[in-house]
Amino acid sequence: MSTQVLPISADKRFPRHIYDLDGRRYRFDYRYSQRADCWYFDLYDAQDVELVHGVKIVLGVPLLRKVASVDKPPGSLVAIDTSSTGTEPGLNDLGSRVLLTYTEA
Repeated sequence: MSTQVLPISADKRFPRHIYDLDGRRYRFDYRYSQRADCWYFDLYDAQDVELVHGVKIVLGVPLLRKVASVDKPPGSLVAIDTSSTGTEPGLNDLGSRVLLTYTEA
């Protein structure tokens, strides 16, 4: 079982990234909600079929645990705070202070 950090360039308000997780390709569309002061992501498979919409990125929680799709990545996706302050990711934090890690199944 290996763990990888998913690179995120959050220099745009709606970054889109494609990752290979456990041998399958997935697209993550990230978006920041100024009103809620938090980040969300939508997850798509390699054929651009939406697997889940609107997952809030919260520190230390397995973010895919409530996703019902059998096509979701089988491993664990968790947001970590590299500063150890426990502060949820704000507009400029995702991909820098707050990293998404994926642990293979």
